[in-house]
Amino acid sequence: MELSNFIRRVRTSRTSTQMREVIEVELANVRAELKKPRTDELAQLVAKMTCAYLWGFNVSWGYVHMCTLCSVAKMHAEKRIAYLALTLSYAEATQLFSLTTNALAKDLVEDNVSTHYKVSLALTTICTICSKEAAPVFSTRVYELISGGSSIYLRKKAIMAACAILQACPDLSPRFVDVCSASLSDKAHSVVLAGCELGIIILSANEELIHKLAHKIYHLLKVLNKLCAVTTFPDHNVGGFCDPLLQQAILRFLGRAIRAAFSYNCTIFLDTLPSLRRYFLSVFSSILEKCSSTTVSRNIGLSICAQVFTLFSEIPDSFFFEKTAHLSETIPEEEALPNLVMSFMRL
Repeated sequence: MELSNFIRRVRTSRTSTQMREVIEVELANVRAELKKPRTDELAQLVAKMTCAYLWGFNVSWGYVHMCTLCSVAKMHAEKRIAYLALTLSYAEATQLFSLTTNALAKDLVEDNVSTHYKVSLALTTICTICSKEAAPVFSTRVYELISGGSSIYLRKKAIMAACAILQACPDLSPRFVDVCSASLSDKAHSVVLAGCELGIIILSANEELIHKLAHKIYHLLKVLNKLCAVTTFPDHNVGGFCDPLLQQAILRFLGRAIRAAFSYNCTIFLDTLPSLRRYFLSVFSSILEKCSSTTVSRNIGLSICAQVFTLFSEIPDSFFFEKTAHLSETIPEEEALPNLVMSFMRL
C-alpha cells in the first residue's frame, strides 16, 4: 500500500477500532517487507513506521532500519525521512546508540557541495537527540565545522549543535570558548545570534570563562548601536527595527556577561568600566528612544524594552554607580543616567 493510501485509509476510519486494525495490518506488512534484502523501498517503509509512531504505536523494532536508511539514503528526501524517524523514536540502548552515532558521524563529513544539506540534517538531529554520552563523540566534528571556514548556513547550524552539546555536557564548555568569541565578531547576523546563545550557555556552565569573552562586550555594544541607528536595512527590517531578534540575543548575552564579569572581577572589564558605562548608557538611551517612536512597530518595541528592563534588573548596581573614597553614598554618572531615566519615562 502506498503511503498516501495508508494515511487516507487511517483518516477515513469511522471508529478507533477500525483505525487500529488498519495500522496494525500495515505494520505487519512493513515487518514482512523489511525482512527482504531490498533498500529501494526502505524510505517508504520508514515513513509508514513514523506515521504509526505519531498515531501512538510502538515501532522500536524498526529502529535499526531507520539507522540503515541514514547510511544508504542517496536522495535528500530519503535522508530527511530517516532523520525525522530517528529523532522521534531515538533510543539510548547501548547497541542502538552506536548505530545512531556512527550514522551521524558519517554524515557530518562535508566532502563536497552536494553534502551541504546532508551535514545540516545531521546537525539538526544532534540538536534534538544529543545526550551526555553522545556529546563528546560529536564535539570534535562540530568544533571543526564552526572553526573550519564552512558556509554561513553550516556554521549557524553547527553553533546550534554546540549549544545542545554543552547543555548535555557542560564540562566541554572551555573547548568552545574561542569559536564562540569568533562567532560574536562574524559579519552574518545569524551567526552572531547563534554565538550569543552559545555564549550564554558557556557562561551559565562556567562563569570563570568570562575572562576570555569580556573583550566582546564593547564590540557587541557597538553592534547594538549600529542596529539601532540603521533606518533602512531591507534584509533584516522588521517593523522599523533592524533585526530585533539579534538585538534581543545581544541584550541577553550582555546581561549574562556583565554579571559574570563582576562576579569574577574580570580585569579586562573593570579597567574599561568608566568609558564602557558611559557608552552603555548612551546606547540604551538611543534604543529606548527609538522604541518610543511612533514610526516603528509598537509590539516589537515593547518586546525589546522588556529585554532592556530585564537586563537592567540583572546587572549589579555597581555597574551604574561608583563609590568615592570621601563619600559613603554612591554617585551616578552625571549625564548619561538621567537621559536614560527620561527615556524610561517616555515609554
